[in-house]
Amino acid sequence: MTEHVDPVAPRPRTVQGLLAREHALLRRHLRQLRYIAETMMKEQPLALRDRLDAVLSFLHDDTLPHMEMEETIIYAAVDRLPNGPHSGQAMALDHQAIRALVHEVDRLTSAQTSKKTAAKLQGALFALEAVTRLHIDKEERLYTPLLNQLSPRVRAAIRAELRERS
Repeated sequence: MTEHVDPVAPRPRTVQGLLAREHALLRRHLRQLRYIAETMMKEQPLALRDRLDAVLSFLHDDTLPHMEMEETIIYAAVDRLPNGPHSGQAMALDHQAIRALVHEVDRLTSAQTSKKTAAKLQGALFALEAVTRLHIDKEERLYTPLLNQLSPRVRAAIRAELRERS
């Protein structure tokens, strides 16, 4: 993920550590997204737009590519383990829902401002935050604990992908 993290914090060496760092960054953006949804009806339009643009930029530039990497590398590899959760398809469905909500937020933020549009946007923001937060929780319970069981070659490929993005 391209957003800067604490420069004095040690860079994680393990796949689990790199994913945990990305998820922590995503959770920080999700808290901001929830705050925007909670306060948007009182927010000045330009300030709201700036806040939304920052979160949407992160979602488009970091989160959506991260999800693609998870689908193509992590879920497939972990699901091949004999004790894997075999939930990759279900997790990919979560990603489809998240993508659809991101596109809905994009559409609603570019639409003419009205109370009805604002209410729909607020609902989409709450839904996006909730679905994404739940998805991260599932991933950390189902997939992260099994990453050490992957072959060193697969872990190295995942680590390289995650480091390239940070």
